[in-house]
Amino acid sequence: MSLDDDINRVAAELEHYAKKLDHEATKYWELHNERFKYITRLTGELIEKMTLSGCSVERILDVGNSFQTLMINRVRPDIQMDTMGFWDERYSPDGTTKHHNFDLNDAYYPERWLVTEEQNKYDIILFLEVIEHLYTAPEQVLSFLGSFLKPHGFIVIQTPNAAALISRARLLFGRNPYDPIRTNRTNPGHFREYTKLEMANHAHQSGFIVHDLIMMDYFQQTTMAEKFCLTFAKLLPATFRTGMTVILRKMA
Repeated sequence: MSLDDDINRVAAELEHYAKKLDHEATKYWELHNERFKYITRLTGELIEKMTLSGCSVERILDVGNSFQTLMINRVRPDIQMDTMGFWDERYSPDGTTKHHNFDLNDAYYPERWLVTEEQNKYDIILFLEVIEHLYTAPEQVLSFLGSFLKPHGFIVIQTPNAAALISRARLLFGRNPYDPIRTNRTNPGHFREYTKLEMANHAHQSGFIVHDLIMMDYFQQTTMAEKFCLTFAKLLPATFRTGMTVILRKMA
């Protein structure tokens, strides 16, 4: 069975599971399921590439567990899948998972950093749709996460593109493209979104090089305006896409 076959099989299972959850989780699956499939495929390809280069992949850390945690864990049950951040029991992967309970905003304080032994560090760290929810500077957060990464490892970031066409259109008509900050501290909304150039600069300042940076539309659009912008953006440079995936490696 191919990687895509495995992903489609697990996606069907999770779609059924999502319908049994609360409205927020069900809606999140509907809006992000293409992204979950994309990041699972990308992770699988990254694992294969690392294995072919002589670096066996044994441990993955997912910062902010969600549907992608379950999907990757079920597609690759042979790899240890640990989590970090605020724990969400709805997305608890199978097997022996370790959770690092840590508020990523506390990366501002080096004395509060969690410490892990060299043998317990990770080959891949997934940092997906989280950085925009933090008020602590990306350099401090990425430096903290880098302390959990093996020398040959990768950090994969996904975050909305602040310069997406739909955001530019909303500003053009005098509308704030960002939702108000919520009162729920564990899900406060977006404090800050980033452009392609900003993410590359933050990575460099944190001691990483950008291995790859992919601009894509993998969010489900619901309104007519969003669908129009999604269609029209295909005719424009990639910097107008809604989503950004950044793959980082530590500088030598």
